[in-house]
Amino acid sequence: MAPEPSLTAIAICSVIYFVSAIVTGFSGFGFALMSVPFLLLILDLRFAVPLVLLAGFFSVIVLSVNKLHFFKERMVIIVAVAMAVGTWIGTYLLKNAGAGRLENLDTGMLKRILGIVIVLFACHILLRVRQHEAPKFRGPIGVVAGILSGVLGGLFGTSGPPLVIYVHHFAEDKTSFRSQLVILFLLHDSFRILLYAKNSLINLDVLRFDLFLLPALILGLILGSRMHFKVSDTTFTRAISAMLLLSGVLLLIKP
Repeated sequence: MAPEPSLTAIAICSVIYFVSAIVTGFSGFGFALMSVPFLLLILDLRFAVPLVLLAGFFSVIVLSVNKLHFFKERMVIIVAVAMAVGTWIGTYLLKNAGAGRLENLDTGMLKRILGIVIVLFACHILLRVRQHEAPKFRGPIGVVAGILSGVLGGLFGTSGPPLVIYVHHFAEDKTSFRSQLVILFLLHDSFRILLYAKNSLINLDVLRFDLFLLPALILGLILGSRMHFKVSDTTFTRAISAMLLLSGVLLLIKP
């Protein structure tokens, strides 16, 4: 359901957007991972996911301005196509689960699944040791990661976990890692917007509510981008992991 744009609702969601945008400005990903779990504590799944999609799309447009040359990479196109397939599946599940057409797929179960995914992903980025992998099996693994990311993105609005793990293992360096993620999210979110609009998941209520939250989003992106050059990767990664763990646990324990 669409919440009334009261000052309280705007204030709470603005804080969530601000923190999530800081993470995104610093790392190039994480807006949906950070925002969706907390928004689901006060908003309906079918309203929160399109809300975050539009905000995340705005974020990747800003962050991808000087990274468009990564479009020419063959693997980016392959993974993007796989994500499109998964996104179609995830969008179908979101639309029909929310409408009560899938008897065994209710929103409560979806929140718990999302909580488990986020906890596992938080543990992964907390414990991981970055090692660039050789390109063996990069194509097949990219297809699998793309489909899984698409399903998660279409259903929960959080396509990050499989995609980030995949790019992390194969990217040559930190700059390539961030840039490839941003471009993939740009392609993915563009396709999701088309699907959501076609399935009436994006409406005027979503657009109006996002406009109220836009100032917090912009300020967070600016601050996060500046922090990228001032805070160590280790310190910030631990902070992100702690917040993700908290949000995942909240989803698991909340009825």
